[in-house]
Amino acid sequence: IAEEFSFVRVPASIISYNNVTLNSLALASGTTPYFIEGSSTQVGTGAQEFVISQKRQSFADYDRNLIYSQLDALSARISTQEASSHIETLYGSGTTNPSRLFWKAMALMQDQASIPLHLSYRAVGSGTGISEFIGADNGNVSYTHFGSGDIPFNSEDYSSYTASGRQFVHIPFIVGAIGIFHSVPAADLGGHRLGLDPCSLAAVMSRRITTWDHPDILRQNPHLRVPANQPINVVRRVRGSSSTAGVTSYLQNVHLGAAGCPAWSLGSGRTITWPQGTTPAQGSGGIASALVNTPYSISYLDAGFGHDNNLEEISLKNRAGRFLTSKEADISAAGAQAAATIGQPGSIPSQPTSSWANVTLNDRDGQTTWPITAFSYFYVEKDLRRFNQTGEVLKAFIKFIMDHPSLASEFRFSKIPQSIYNYNIATLNSIQTSGTPFVFESSSTTQAGVGAGPYVISGKRRGYQDLALAAATSNITTLQSSVASLEASSAAGGCSCKDYDDSDVKAIANVAAVFGVLAFVISVIVAIKVFCCTPGHRGGAAKVERESNSVSMGVMPASQMEIKLSEKV
Repeated sequence: IAEEFSFVRVPASIISYNNVTLNSLALASGTTPYFIEGSSTQVGTGAQEFVISQKRQSFADYDRNLIYSQLDALSARISTQEASSHIETLYGSGTTNPSRLFWKAMALMQDQASIPLHLSYRAVGSGTGISEFIGADNGNVSYTHFGSGDIPFNSEDYSSYTASGRQFVHIPFIVGAIGIFHSVPAADLGGHRLGLDPCSLAAVMSRRITTWDHPDILRQNPHLRVPANQPINVVRRVRGSSSTAGVTSYLQNVHLGAAGCPAWSLGSGRTITWPQGTTPAQGSGGIASALVNTPYSISYLDAGFGHDNNLEEISLKNRAGRFLTSKEADISAAGAQAAATIGQPGSIPSQPTSSWANVTLNDRDGQTTWPITAFSYFYVEKDLRRFNQTGEVLKAFIKFIMDHPSLASEFRFSKIPQSIYNYNIATLNSIQTSGTPFVFESSSTTQAGVGAGPYVISGKRRGYQDLALAAATSNITTLQSSVASLEASSAAGGCSCKDYDDSDVKAIANVAAVFGVLAFVISVIVAIKVFCCTPGHRGGAAKVERESNSVSMGVMPASQMEIKLSEKV
């Protein structure tokens, strides 16, 4: 009883002491002491008058104990259900560039998890992602579980975060390219690509060059035939963007010391003050839409997103003096160079919690190196214990993406070098969590028993949507290849009959013949019916009508119908 009401029973020595005290009490003469019958039955004795027996209960006492027992059982069942039906939720925000990669990886991981997961990502731009991760207007508490961007924290943002006594890490997970795209009509290009060196690009983006027929542009593009004084429409991001930071940082630094080229004077960062006459657009989708809908425009965009939207890319002159597009360039080259200098000044810091403000992949050496390149980062708190199991979900999600490099190539990114992968694994291992770590089971190796555990991400599990999407993608790829082959054949001046499968031609001819016979039979029947329905032929009409009704009601067998039709013919 003491324990039931959260008390603690007295020690055995005090119980003995109390028994001695009770025995010393003076009672009236003639009183009879009570006897206690416990869980052991005292035959005869327990039935006497002065007995307190545990064998006796009132119905109210029995009913109350039964209710307590049922409540305990229900509580246990509820706890079990809560444990099995609890959904672990993970949400982040930031750069739009790898958003499609995030969404696909999240869908795959949800399908492969044994416990319910809900993963979501808001593509709002790196600037908003960094702001929400810092949470300065939220009592220095992040709005999200993680942030993401294509730039590292600058010195100001890094100081703002760490000044509140917090630590966080940068985790670079892919290498991406920023491309320069345009919408000059193909007819004006004369079958050639548009090319610009860094000096001309800076002049265009800063509005020092405002027309497509400017001598500096025509000098690099002698094939260009645009209308006289055709204005250049410069489209740029309206909110804080890592793409803006990457391009402006490149333009600011690539010209330092370049002879005859005025320095970029607009500064660099996620947001800058653009000159009058530029067109603002929100997000990568807004940039793409502006390029599609407004001829003679130019803008910067995640290269993969631009190519997926069939936009035309400008060939840029890289540090080695070669003009090339991001499709032709080696996007991973800059990341490999950065990986070789970890811990050196101006490169990736040896400690992931240090400032990454000076880390840049722009304008690196190499014949095929793309000049505007960047890591995409996760921004993650060093201490995730307040998130409980969600902290482990985040660590598993990051590892899931790094362990599936095909996701990077699918969305036209490059995977990180092995040395940076190893660096990231060490970073993940240093993050504090309070949940149960997830185990990964690959699609090629079965872990009997272990793979059926609650905290397992298994490649043996798939969602039907993923399966159907893979089949549809395969079919589209096959059709695209066939269309490309036909277009190439057509462009070559026609096609040979050998390009076609003879069996397909025969099949089409047979189908056409069947339809021709059916059309002839139907026309004969209609002609006979019209003939029989004319005055003087009512009997025939009635006969045809009766037979037609019989056929339509399913009374006449098909063989008889054929005979009747042949007779009429």
